Amino acid sequence: MTHPVVGIDHCVVLVRDLDRAEERYSRLGFRLLARGRHSEHMGTGNHCIMLAGSYLELLGVLAARPANEPWRRSLLDGEGLKSVALASRDADRARRVFLDAGLDAGDLLEFSRPVELDGRRGDARFRVTRLAPGIVPGLDFFVCQHDTPDLVWLPGADRHENGAISLLGLTIASPNAEIDAEQAARLFPAGSRRGTLVETGRGRLRFVKHPTLATLFPGIRFESLPPFAAALHVQVSEPAQAARLLTRNDVPFIRAADGTVLVPPQLACGVLVAFQTQSL
Repeated sequence: MTHPVVGIDHCVVLVRDLDRAEERYSRLGFRLLARGRHSEHMGTGNHCIMLAGSYLELLGVLAARPANEPWRRSLLDGEGLKSVALASRDADRARRVFLDAGLDAGDLLEFSRPVELDGRRGDARFRVTRLAPGIVPGLDFFVCQHDTPDLVWLPGADRHENGAISLLGLTIASPNAEIDAEQAARLFPAGSRRGTLVETGRGRLRFVKHPTLATLFPGIRFESLPPFAAALHVQVSEPAQAARLLTRNDVPFIRAADGTVLVPPQLACGVLVAFQTQSL
C-alpha cells in the first residue's frame, strides 16, 4: 500500500502583520492571492503564493481563538517559517498511519476560506491533522487534504515576476542534524533519508548544524537560534531575472558563487529566500 504522504503541500511563514508581509513578498516579485480569512473558529488569515505542486502561505492571527493558540505562542519567538504541511489525498488515513507508527496526531479539523481571483469566487475547503510538536525541533508538521484543489491552484496564480517555478525545499539549522533528519524521515515513505537530506517526494528537507549556515549562505545574518527553518529554496529558470526584479524594487540581496540569489531573512519575515536553478 502506498504511503499517504506524497510530499510537501505548502510551507507556513508565520507573520505578525499580514499587510507588511504582503508588501514584502510582493516586492520580492511574487504574485500573492487576495487576503483569505479562515473559518471563524480558526481566527487566522493568509496570503498564498502558488507554485507548481505546492505553495507558500503567509499566515497571520486575526483574532485569538483556541485553534490558533500554537501560532500565537510561536510568534513570541518571532516571525519565520514555522510549519510544513504534508500533502495527502486522505488526511484520515495519514493520521491512522502516524498513530500506528507511534506518532501523536491530533483530531481531524475541517475549515475553509473564501477565494477570489480574476472574478472567480468560491470556498476552498481543507481537512488537516496536526502532528505533536517536537518530532522535529523548531518545525511543526501537519497533514493537509485539499477537498477543492481547483480553488487553490487557480489559473495564472503561479506566474511570478521573479520567475519562481516551484519549491525545492528547506534548509533547517539544528544542533542534532542527523537525529532530526532521521525523525523527519518517519513522516515520509521508507528510504527517504540520505544522511541529513530527506526526500519528501515533493521538495527536500536539508538539516545542517548552525555553523554550516555561514558556509552555505555567506554574508547572511541569522537572528534566530537553532533549531529553526533557516532558508526557503525556490526554483527559478534564471536567477538573474530575480536579481533584476529585486534591484528594480530596491530590495538588497546577495549573489552566491553559483549564481543563487539570496534575500536575507530580515527582508522576508524571518526566513532566507534563495532563488536558484538546482535542487539542494
